[in-house]
Amino acid sequence: MQRTRAHTPTEAPQLSDRQLECIQVLCGNPEPTVEQAADIMGLSVNTVLTHRRHVYQKLGVHCRLDLYHRARDLGLLVCSCCKKRHDGQKESGGEEEEGVELGGNRGGG
Repeated sequence: MQRTRAHTPTEAPQLSDRQLECIQVLCGNPEPTVEQAADIMGLSVNTVLTHRRHVYQKLGVHCRLDLYHRARDLGLLVCSCCKKRHDGQKESGGEEEEGVELGGNRGGG
């Protein structure tokens, strides 16, 4: 298996539109199974697994919990309220995850 180095929080790797969509779906609320993600994206389960593997490699993560935190830190998650990307940094007087679509169980891969 090819190893890739982890990117720094400010360095976002080059991701395809499908890979970005995969991140949004996999980090959604409620957290979908791979089968549900495939249905949402209109792809086969194997294609979603391939996209997920490539995203994990590019972001240097090993599970969905790490994916969520990495994507949030890189500003790759789209806020469900304002449809904007946020970098996960707390703003004065606000919560960093307010309005961001969060998955339910953040422990799975």
